Amino acid sequence: MASSAVETTVESCAAEASALGFTCTWHDRATGAPATGPRASLTLRLTHESAEDAVHVDFLPVLDRVQIFAECGVRRARCDVEAGAAGAGRVAASVGTNPEPIRSPGGYVLDSQPGLYENVLVLDFKSLYPSLMRTFNIDPLALARGRHERPGAAIVAPNGAHLSREDAILSHVLERMMRSREEAKARGDRHASQAIKIMMNSMFGVFAAPSCRFFSPDLANAITSFGQQTLAWTCEAFAAEGVAVIYGDNDSVFVQLPDQEATQVRSLAEELRVRVAEQISERIRSEYDVEAQLELELEKIFSRFFLPRVRGGTGGSKKRYAGWIADREGERLEVVGLESVRRDWPAVARRLQEGMLTRLFQDQETMPFAREIVESVRRSNSFDEASAPDVVAVAETALAGEALEEKTE
Repeated sequence: MASSAVETTVESCAAEASALGFTCTWHDRATGAPATGPRASLTLRLTHESAEDAVHVDFLPVLDRVQIFAECGVRRARCDVEAGAAGAGRVAASVGTNPEPIRSPGGYVLDSQPGLYENVLVLDFKSLYPSLMRTFNIDPLALARGRHERPGAAIVAPNGAHLSREDAILSHVLERMMRSREEAKARGDRHASQAIKIMMNSMFGVFAAPSCRFFSPDLANAITSFGQQTLAWTCEAFAAEGVAVIYGDNDSVFVQLPDQEATQVRSLAEELRVRVAEQISERIRSEYDVEAQLELELEKIFSRFFLPRVRGGTGGSKKRYAGWIADREGERLEVVGLESVRRDWPAVARRLQEGMLTRLFQDQETMPFAREIVESVRRSNSFDEASAPDVVAVAETALAGEALEEKTE
């Protein structure tokens, strides 16, 4: 942002704050002492008779952050002071004065259906939480306004938070960030893309962190509850299409296509993605009278896929699976959460599990390979003789027997 624009915004916010009864003083950023000079290089200190703590606003002409600090800081303070409702008497409290961490419903995790599958699609929502914030106007200013709007006017989140439909702040900030991230991707700048992604996701974190000035259980839980609802609606949409959902995790769903020719899987998957995305958008439009800013992506296709059971039980394990991908880049094994990708398991377990999974997905015998690993470990001096056979036996029992059982059912 140009220096003149920063100066204009700073002076405008200071004037607005003064009109609302705030005392505005300017201070040096390094020393905190009262100072004069270009406003963009100073910190604005806002105090109000109704608040114990002052609001400090830094105007940094970087990534348009002046919009976040100026409008979220000053206007939220204005809404809280004018409302005189919950939180009255405190304006953007300082670090350490907020209550204990909130109880958040967290992300949506669907119980997995253990087994061995073919043609499994993984679809996920691109930047789910930032997209939900844009869709439903999840924002401190929108929350402050929504508390005092007439019944039926506000967007009511699943957790009960009332959000004004009137134009707010964060949706515009996130829109600019998303645009910047796409530009970074287009020019091949992976570092910038990842940095912007982290910044966007941190928008949820500031609402959920008690040490943040914008800590808000209502907003944090509005985001997670909308996320849970969206994933539940997604599962229902796939079910309506006659497609089985075998697992879901936060922003992703795993679905199995009916038997198809390998050459048709991708085109059918894309058609299914489009239909489900349209159903979700229409449901959001019908329920909330807003346009969905969600983007459902086809992340990958597993030609073969394995979901294990929990150890010692019959239910499906969470955040643990393996699959075989065959695409333009070639064929490869992908493992998530299992022993072969965990640092607390030895290399022999990794070799055993990866070898058995590869053979399983390629319809080869697994037990001869397991016996070969056992024999090689027993002959080797590189492992402790007492523990190595046990490690192999545990891995063999946990994976080989289960995988073969699923294969023959």
